[in-house]
Amino acid sequence: MSEVSVKFSSGNPESDSSSFPPDSSLWRVICFKKSVEPLRKTLREAKCSLREFTYSPTAYKELLVRSDELSQDFSKHELSLKRHCAAAFSDSVVAFVHLKAMRVFVESVLRYGVPAKFAAFIVKPTSAKSLTKLRGILGEVFASSDLFGKSFIATQGEDEGEAYYPYVNIPFSPLTPAVMS
Repeated sequence: MSEVSVKFSSGNPESDSSSFPPDSSLWRVICFKKSVEPLRKTLREAKCSLREFTYSPTAYKELLVRSDELSQDFSKHELSLKRHCAAAFSDSVVAFVHLKAMRVFVESVLRYGVPAKFAAFIVKPTSAKSLTKLRGILGEVFASSDLFGKSFIATQGEDEGEAYYPYVNIPFSPLTPAVMS
């Protein structure tokens, strides 16, 4: 091939190789006008396809303009999508918190028999050690209550494997991924 092409002109330009079939690649060969036909013949014999490229300054400028327009359009749509996602995320978190509040109410009234007038709190322990300490303190505070307490824990949930406390305990972690079972 060196007789029909300019020396050191052939090369594999850096391109996205994932867009080509596995057994093919793109090569660039610069040749003289008088050697185009011998190059075609040589490539045909090697079962390679040849595509000619003619440089056009106007086509290149149009390509640059179109690329710039698409880049600006992409930025505009990306900003719009980010705004929509922020609004949707906010609405989703509000709905999630609302569902947790409804669950606290239902479990308090139906499971424990607490009158409908009560207060709910969100407590965030800093570590697993402080979580066990917090559970112990809350268990002591609510165990002496006449409405619910340690007697309720002993009679409920032993066969179901679910942890029961003398208070309503609903885990709250809105930003952790859900585990599919």
